[in-house]
Amino acid sequence: MEEWLVRLKGDSFDLQELPTLFVFPEATVIEENGVYYLKSANFNSLIDAGDVLEDARRLLEVINGAAILHLENFMPVQVNNSVTGIDGEGTRHRFSFGYGTGRPIMKSPQAPAEITGWLKKVKQDKNVEDALRFLCDPDWINLFKIYEIVRDDVGDLGERGWVTKQDIKRFTQTAQSQDALGDAARHASKKYKPHPKPMSLMEAKSFIRNILLNWLH
Repeated sequence: MEEWLVRLKGDSFDLQELPTLFVFPEATVIEENGVYYLKSANFNSLIDAGDVLEDARRLLEVINGAAILHLENFMPVQVNNSVTGIDGEGTRHRFSFGYGTGRPIMKSPQAPAEITGWLKKVKQDKNVEDALRFLCDPDWINLFKIYEIVRDDVGDLGERGWVTKQDIKRFTQTAQSQDALGDAARHASKKYKPHPKPMSLMEAKSFIRNILLNWLH
């Protein structure tokens, strides 16, 4: 196939944001009559539609993470288990793993500069890719992974002025304490004591988002 298109599903308000954010050869979202598709130059060397679908799922984790970082209230979208292959003559071949597809039309919006920069960094640094993937599913464990990635890269985050040392303590003690979070905690051991003022998950997401934005900038 000359090109592959993977149909997306999600809340319409979130899907509508993607064609203006992702217009790169490695990650392009296009739309026609309310139907959204993901395409990538990296799909074009693949032969099997099932392999395309698996690659699309992995790429979409990075896309969702970047979108969440750019738009704080963005909710992740998913592949719709339907792939269209376009051959050298322009004929479309549909491979349905659940739902059908429609005929997409290209749009050419301008992506925000920060999204462009982040995706360039993804290609250069596996840590950036991992951080955005973890942000796609921001539970306590994944948020702590992002914290560790950034901390290991730049050192003391409090000294950099990105966050306060007090908030670092609130975040780390809350994330690691079973008494504070139950099964959502990073550890099961009772030796990790909760902070006197535990962070809420909403506060933790904002805390990590601030760290990640500073790191990527």
